Amino acid sequence: MPLHNLKNSSMGRKPFQFSSNESSLFALSGIKERFSADVCSLYLFESDYQLLRLEATDGLLQSAVGHTCLRPGEGLAGLVFDHQETFCTPIAPEHPKFRYFPNIGEETFQSFIGTPMMQGKEAIGVLILQYLQARDHSLKEMEDLEEAAHELGMELDLVIG
Repeated sequence: MPLHNLKNSSMGRKPFQFSSNESSLFALSGIKERFSADVCSLYLFESDYQLLRLEATDGLLQSAVGHTCLRPGEGLAGLVFDHQETFCTPIAPEHPKFRYFPNIGEETFQSFIGTPMMQGKEAIGVLILQYLQARDHSLKEMEDLEEAAHELGMELDLVIG
């Protein structure tokens, strides 16, 4: 499915950083349940290092949090970040941009949908859902995930604000 432009990006928010993984994991668990996903993960961009770092996950191995990194444009998360557009694919491991990371527990997941988290016109991270079964994602699901990313950004901004 083609990339989809992000709508309703928030303007003027300062970047957020997590003081604790607990609040982000709680938020991701709610998103995972809302979308009936098997995995919900959040990568945040670290501008000093020009890296996307796995900040939190519900569904992948917790040992991967803080240690799994991608460059913008690398892997499917990097593709979403680089293009600043929502992207989905029914069989992620077959996509040419897919990047396999051993020891994070994602080898059994097929379907991928990811959307950038925005601060104004700038991407600050990527929110990702993964599913065990290969499946197509509707435009409505993509738009709903964009809204969830917007809500997550606002919620986390309030937590540390």
